[in-house]
Amino acid sequence: MDEKRSIKGPIFSLFQNDPRVLAVLPGFINNLQGRIQLMKEAVDKNDWEQLLVLSHKLKGTAGNYGYPQLSKLSGLIEEQTVEKKLNVIMKSLCELEDLGRRILDAEVKSKLA
Repeated sequence: MDEKRSIKGPIFSLFQNDPRVLAVLPGFINNLQGRIQLMKEAVDKNDWEQLLVLSHKLKGTAGNYGYPQLSKLSGLIEEQTVEKKLNVIMKSLCELEDLGRRILDAEVKSKLA
């Protein structure tokens, strides 16, 4: 992800105004940090198969919930996992954590509004 082009701040779902998504979106957001933690643990254990599965699932789920940035980065991690590029994976996981925090910030802001 290009740091020069990224906008720091809360990230809202593209579907935040869709009542069908709005009903289940908090569950996705609340589980996001846990998913990212499982991915980090898979790296720590050199469990490439598990990381491949987790990154693939997050890629699809994030897209379905209206988070294209998260989906794209998860797909990138999936590709990096196939190539077992550990240093690049670690950098991407840090970026993924940042996106996760920004998505959570958006959820908090929307509840305060």
